Amino acid sequence: MKKPPPMLEYIISSNCGQNKGPTVAFHNVMNHHPPWRSKFPISNSGNVRTLSSAALRYGRLKDAETYKKKTCLSHGFERIVYKTCAGKEYSSFSSSFWAWFMKHKFLGFAIISTLPFMSLEWIPVSERMHLAISSDEIDNMAGAIAWEVEAIKHRRQILSPDRPESIRITRILKDILQATHQILGLKNDFQVSIYVPRKELQLKDPKDPTLPTRIDFFKFHIDIIKYYSSHPNKRVQNKPQKVRRKFGIRYGTEHLEGLNWEVMVVDRPIENAAHFPNGRITFPAKLFDDPDFTDEDLATIIAYEVGHQIARHSSEYLLRLICFKFICGLVKPFLGEGLFFSKVEPLIKNIIFAFAFIRREMEADLIGIMLMAAAGYDPLRALEFHDKYGANKRAEALKNAKMMIKAKNVYDQVRAGGPRS
Repeated sequence: MKKPPPMLEYIISSNCGQNKGPTVAFHNVMNHHPPWRSKFPISNSGNVRTLSSAALRYGRLKDAETYKKKTCLSHGFERIVYKTCAGKEYSSFSSSFWAWFMKHKFLGFAIISTLPFMSLEWIPVSERMHLAISSDEIDNMAGAIAWEVEAIKHRRQILSPDRPESIRITRILKDILQATHQILGLKNDFQVSIYVPRKELQLKDPKDPTLPTRIDFFKFHIDIIKYYSSHPNKRVQNKPQKVRRKFGIRYGTEHLEGLNWEVMVVDRPIENAAHFPNGRITFPAKLFDDPDFTDEDLATIIAYEVGHQIARHSSEYLLRLICFKFICGLVKPFLGEGLFFSKVEPLIKNIIFAFAFIRREMEADLIGIMLMAAAGYDPLRALEFHDKYGANKRAEALKNAKMMIKAKNVYDQVRAGGPRS
């Protein structure tokens, strides 16, 4: 059904002996928009043709023509009504798109500004090609914000680096990272840091009203346990290296060079570890309450989180989030809020995020078992770990994966004293 053209009413005052020109008030009669007033010079006669051209110039109307003319003798006012888009169909698409553009222009600018930081690259180990935001500044900013929020949220539950849990995590993480550097051919040293809050914060009562809540109050001092892949007396370096390529597309390993891995061991009831951008990992201490929690189980979790960092899943998620916002903003004006929020938005979310989430988790598992094998931990113990904690489908998928066969071969070579490959 075609929409009728809007009726714009112009209330035009005469010059009244002045040279400043008449005042025009634009009022949309159909949509009841508030009037928009402006002054522009026209001829003193105030004829219809001159007023129409003035309306075209200053009112930004297209193909305006006189529809009706009424004259009011009081106070020297002249009332003229124009019909816009004469002889043309009313375009709902152009107006809807313009309204969408004006509402989401900052999102469009964000997408355009992100384009220079995007890169197409191969993911090591899994050999998958993906599009990611390859900017150290963006990774550092996103990781720092999320890490600071996480640290504040658990500031009274963070364990010190001299606890047995922290020492055990650091030891196994060092093994996993050494294997990562060898199988990926990284040249620069890595560093592992255990973060703890200030001791005076631990002594205060959380309900104390005098306790500040600003983010900059909760400063963290670092008790660093440094492990280096080769030269223990050298600092973490950032030397350029020759980038491996496949079909002209590089492998994404630059973000791992000289990375400072940060671990936060939290005494919380949640049983899941979490990965944050730029090599940050939170680990729940509750897992150590299980007497059957072995080093292989711990290596499974740590290698899985390291796999997320290798594949740059956080950067990939940020890119998908930008695409999701852009597509929703593009589709919403043409469908209406009812249909959009009930059916279209969940569909778009499932297409962009649901499938990617399953693939992302599986990819981190596959990279993880390869890192476990290269570090000297049996990859088959990862299957037992998932079965023990109820992830039977996950264990079955890993068991049937081709990567498991390769991981077994690497594990046998490491156990036999051969080189990792």
